[in-house]
Amino acid sequence: MAKLFTNHDPFNLHKILGLICLLHFIFRFFVFFQKGEMFDNQQESLFIKIVCLVLHAVLSWSSLLLPLPKLRNHSSPMIWPEFRYHSILFATRHVLISILNLMSDNYPLTMKIIIKCCILVSANLIARFITSKFGDNDNRTTNSMPYPSTISVSNQQKIKFEYALYQLGATLLCLTDNTLLSFMPILAIQIAPLLMTLVRKGLINALKYHQIYALTLSLNTLILSYGVFYNYIDFNFYTVLAITDKCISILRFKCKLPPEILWAIVSIIFISYNTFFSSQIKLFFEAYNIDSNMIFYISLPIQLFINNFYSLFFK
Repeated sequence: MAKLFTNHDPFNLHKILGLICLLHFIFRFFVFFQKGEMFDNQQESLFIKIVCLVLHAVLSWSSLLLPLPKLRNHSSPMIWPEFRYHSILFATRHVLISILNLMSDNYPLTMKIIIKCCILVSANLIARFITSKFGDNDNRTTNSMPYPSTISVSNQQKIKFEYALYQLGATLLCLTDNTLLSFMPILAIQIAPLLMTLVRKGLINALKYHQIYALTLSLNTLILSYGVFYNYIDFNFYTVLAITDKCISILRFKCKLPPEILWAIVSIIFISYNTFFSSQIKLFFEAYNIDSNMIFYISLPIQLFINNFYSLFFK
């Protein structure tokens, strides 16, 4: 433990914030499995909920107090300036959008989606600037992440692609009108720098980093599936979300569609769904007696995890 406590963190501010945020995650997950919604607590004021979310942004920004090597370590997953700025940016993005979702009664849904689209596009432009300033357009965060020698090159490519899919999915969840969905990705965003710090301190190795990070990403899918199964999350919307996620992965990775155009298109789809198609889709499922539980079992993404992350756990 002595390796974690240094003079670089004034008054241990970053560590205290990290502990508070970790406890906040645990509390929200407990509330979710109790009630089916992380922030639907009538005994908790809107102000307290917003403060709890803001603490996650403050945690990321407080990392600027800590010194970092200027150059990236290509032999082990460790924090470098580009990664830190990206982590701050994307954590802040999800915090802002989660707060916007909490204030759902104050804004029309269409206006909220337009605001969110502006936030997503702005975040993408800032991320591109960060990469041009502190990184490398060829050796990006995900595609150049170091892996242990026990994982083959082909399996590394599968894992990298799966990481990219989850990152794309996290951005898609920002456009939903659900604080649970926009908040969930913050865990993976903020656990990654913690794991990289543990690697730098020699407390875990590269394999453990990827194992824990992969499990954290998969937890988002588990919560989403759990919410659908117990009708905490509307199944019709889940279906639209799943189809949209598949489409944007094709448009982004196969067609190389610029992200600014991509998220503008997705925003139009979400506005159209909520304005015109939501009720029609619901009637369609009811008319044909489609059982959401049956489809849930068929679409359960365990196979996705096994196909792409198994090499992290089984040699």
